[in-house]
Amino acid sequence: ADIPGRSWPWSGRGRAVRLDRRAAMLPNAPPDQVERWNSVPQDSTWYSVQAPLYAADDPFEGPSAWPNLANGSKEWKVCMTAPATSFASLVRAFGVEPHCSICTGSSASSAFDTHTTSPQHFRVVCDAVESQYELAREDLWHETIVVGGRMRYNHLDGEIQVLREVPDESVHDGVLALQTLPEEGVWLLGGGPSCVAMSPAGLRQHWPNLWSMRNWKEKMDRPTNRLSEVLQANGDINGCQCFLCPNKAVTPDHILGKKHFGELANRVPDGAVMRLEDFWQTWTFATGAVAFNHVDGTIRLVKRPACAEASATTAAAAAPQAPAQAAACSSSKASAGQARAAVAVAAQDAPP
Repeated sequence: ADIPGRSWPWSGRGRAVRLDRRAAMLPNAPPDQVERWNSVPQDSTWYSVQAPLYAADDPFEGPSAWPNLANGSKEWKVCMTAPATSFASLVRAFGVEPHCSICTGSSASSAFDTHTTSPQHFRVVCDAVESQYELAREDLWHETIVVGGRMRYNHLDGEIQVLREVPDESVHDGVLALQTLPEEGVWLLGGGPSCVAMSPAGLRQHWPNLWSMRNWKEKMDRPTNRLSEVLQANGDINGCQCFLCPNKAVTPDHILGKKHFGELANRVPDGAVMRLEDFWQTWTFATGAVAFNHVDGTIRLVKRPACAEASATTAAAAAPQAPAQAAACSSSKASAGQARAAVAVAAQDAPP
């Protein structure tokens, strides 16, 4: 998605540098799962954190050749409970409940370790092996996306793999005042996403923070409080209105409340693709601007260049005097047209 307001005369893209996304795990994530995740290099490569537990005695014999399939669903449960629980525990450390990708029906969306050891799931795996033999293994991977990487589980042999993405940006999470940003005229990351769609399809139901009010508060508490600190440091947060909820300030109490959650959920029905670019909002200050994504919690900051300030001052001095209007900040949904109107700065004075 486009960085909000990048069409502003004085805005550009940040440099590709490193970003630590450990914050995506829950604050109370079990230490063993934190250590497990951190043990994997951040190089966008799949690593096996649990080797395959089972293999076929004869790759052309179907289910009867697999020790975990040959003796029925009860033995299947005994064999697969440990690897399924191991995978689910790692994913749950991110506040995500994986849903089975090879089964249909309501049971597929129940607890992952309960469903994948059930007779219903056992029959689906057996049918796949019966028709494809050992080749079924490659079709029996389940993958879940989390902030900063992906995890996958093999339904046939219990292998677990983890991929941690190469970080591409530094997060300036210690910056409050916009004038203290290290670069001018460049959108920098003030807070990384707190949630991502757990499936590439990106449908509304794939966003864990939209599953319930509990999930919403759990995921959005960190970015919401960070946003509040930044807005308050650059103006008055009570003057920064929410574009989803008219006449409501973007305080933590509002964003984490039922009204805001309901308004957001109502805009995208189940089965629809969640378009992140539709949910950016930008607030403009004398020293720069703050942008917030109402879906994934990403925060971006930009410092107004000195040349832009000079141009704005010159233009203001030559312009007819208008009635004074006090405002802590101006707010806009981050579309190209609105962003251009948000700041009156001469394009010829802007950095490339």
